[in-house]
Amino acid sequence: MEKDLGQIFNELKNDVSTYAEIKFNLYKLSLYEKAGKLVSSLSYVLALAVLAFMSIFFLFLALGFLLGEWLESTGAGIAIVGGVYLILTAILIMNRKRFSAKIMNNVISALDDEHGKNPANEEDTGV
Repeated sequence: MEKDLGQIFNELKNDVSTYAEIKFNLYKLSLYEKAGKLVSSLSYVLALAVLAFMSIFFLFLALGFLLGEWLESTGAGIAIVGGVYLILTAILIMNRKRFSAKIMNNVISALDDEHGKNPANEEDTGV
C-alpha cells in the first residue's frame, strides 16, 4: 500500500516538529547546566573572597596594633595599615581593565562547554 503525498508530508512535518522540540529541550537543559555551573562557581568564589577578606582584614588589624605598640601610638599603626589599603585600592583602580577582563574571561570559560565541545554532539552525556 503506497502512501499518498499528503500523508508523507504530514509524517515529515511531525518528524521535523518532534526533532525541533527535542533539540530545543536539549539546548534548554544545556543552558540550565551552564547556569548551574556559573552560579556554583560564583558562589564558591564569593565564599572564598569573603573568607580571604576577613582573614586579611584581621591580619592587617593585628599588624596595625603591632605597629601601634612599636610606634607607641595605636592611631599611627592603624593609619599606616590604612595607607597600605589605600595603595592597594589605587593599584586595583589603575588595573581595573585587566581585572575586569580576567573576571569576564573566567565567566565566559565557566559558560563554555569543556573547550568548545557541543553537548549535542557528544556520545556520552554522563546521564
